Amino acid sequence: DDDDYIEESDIEAARSSLIYGETVSEATPFGAGMQHLSHKVNGLPVDYTKYLLNAIGNVTLDEVKRVGNLYLDNMFNPDLNWCVVCTNSTKVEQLQQSFEELGRPLNIVEDIYDDYREDFTIIF
Repeated sequence: DDDDYIEESDIEAARSSLIYGETVSEATPFGAGMQHLSHKVNGLPVDYTKYLLNAIGNVTLDEVKRVGNLYLDNMFNPDLNWCVVCTNSTKVEQLQQSFEELGRPLNIVEDIYDDYREDFTIIF
């Protein structure tokens, strides 16, 4: 079943990681001050972190699957997007094969400057 690509344990691990990342930024007086300043500058309420932590904690598996089906599936639709992969030349063949197995053949560009020089203005 295509809906079994993610499990409740994956959601719990993601929740824990996000909550830790958000709370560790306020672990010191300096971090808490910077977070407060960031909220103020961005027009967020003073208790935004509390709201965010509550929202993260309440995310359900069904919500993640719904949003995943709505947005993430389209990431692999070649009619709707481009896929750009930058890698070491030793990995090109392996990546190309893996993407082809996913139904995403890659157009290998050896040198972007030679292949697309007229399509882009590159400013250094």
